[in-house]
Amino acid sequence: MSRRGRAAVPLLLLLLMCYFVPCSTSKEQERDQAAQSSRLLRESLRAEAEGRLNDAIALAAKMPQDVFAVFRQGKLMMKKGDFRAAHAAFSAVEQVQEMKASIAYCLKALQVSPLDLRANSILKRILRAPGPFPLEVQEVQRQSQNAILQSHLRGGFVHQHERMQSKVTDISYNGKQVRLVSSANSLYFQCLANLVGSIQLREPNLNITIYDMGFDELESMVVSDWKNVQLVRFPFESYPPHVRNLRNYAWKPLVYREALMRDSMILYQDAGQELWQPVGLIEDIIARDGYFFVMQGEKTLPEKIHPASMQFLGFEANDLRGKDMCAGGIQGYMNTSRAVQEVLGSTIKCALDEDCIAPKKADQSNHRFDQAIFSMFMSRHLYRLRSVDFTITVDNLPRCHCSWIFRAYLETARLKEADVFDVRDGFGHFYPLLFSRRCGSNQSYFPIFRHM
Repeated sequence: MSRRGRAAVPLLLLLLMCYFVPCSTSKEQERDQAAQSSRLLRESLRAEAEGRLNDAIALAAKMPQDVFAVFRQGKLMMKKGDFRAAHAAFSAVEQVQEMKASIAYCLKALQVSPLDLRANSILKRILRAPGPFPLEVQEVQRQSQNAILQSHLRGGFVHQHERMQSKVTDISYNGKQVRLVSSANSLYFQCLANLVGSIQLREPNLNITIYDMGFDELESMVVSDWKNVQLVRFPFESYPPHVRNLRNYAWKPLVYREALMRDSMILYQDAGQELWQPVGLIEDIIARDGYFFVMQGEKTLPEKIHPASMQFLGFEANDLRGKDMCAGGIQGYMNTSRAVQEVLGSTIKCALDEDCIAPKKADQSNHRFDQAIFSMFMSRHLYRLRSVDFTITVDNLPRCHCSWIFRAYLETARLKEADVFDVRDGFGHFYPLLFSRRCGSNQSYFPIFRHM
């Protein structure tokens, strides 16, 4: 292998190392250590996203000190500006460059969890190189792919008992031309895997675009390997500096604009969502209305809109009372729709000005950022309330599409509360198309790779 190829191997390994545990421990201990390492990684990523670099470094230092943990500390030290410490960390990482060591790490991780998407993707890439490779390596990789495929095919099993208890009607059918779009960074990588797995299962022929909001090299490699998925790096450099702060959500309407420059019809889903049925009905609504907006399931206008944003845009609190908060993370558009101009375009203009999208002292307790701005502009224009058969206009109030099967955040605990039909099983007459896990539950769906 060339020096260039050998140097690239660690970059394919780096995030895998958080799963590596000593061989001498029992399987139970290995799983516990892997879970603890994963938890520490998630906390470290969250601390980094919130700008708490010292906390992020301290959490990375508590992880098992394998190659990945040392590399992560080096990245954080570099970000902090401690270049001497960063250089020492990167020098330590360079000691592991052999393909033999890479394979050993992959095998160890897959023995602990055959569903490790990162390890499977790395081993698949390694096996593409000129061999021969030991039969054990090929067999472990084959078993892992089979485990992922079987988990994918029984996707949604966590909720099947709820569906079996419900006397519901399936109303959905496959979409044909809509492009499914989502976005994520390292913190939401596992949630994104769950979403993509659900889309691949319910809509196996539709294409998916994922916007990279901050993946590392390995995560980018894994996402690029998923079937029907196109990974697109979000062009932060094309926008004002405040857009890089993902906590103010200024980036989300910009993702919609970027996607509509590529495709004529899109359906955006937050990474924490799941698809429970095909999207043909939603595609028909987008084609008919030019947009797809759904209720958040709460009437929090204007309480969850910062007064400075209302003042900036010329809205009065009394004009918004009693109107629905519409979801910022579930939206569909035709790029020729008036809604692109009246709602999305106006929201983008606000998102590009930090004083509008994220005024001082705004946080989740008093402001819903992009969602608040979307909802204000939806309330200004007559985005009508439609029934689920989308043939009857219930009224001309400025609301989103009304059916609860589309509502944004229907966690299991809220299904009965959200059921507008008030039936005992909690689902009503129609089974929901969309569901939100908020990334807090165990993964229910698994994505499949190309050529599986």
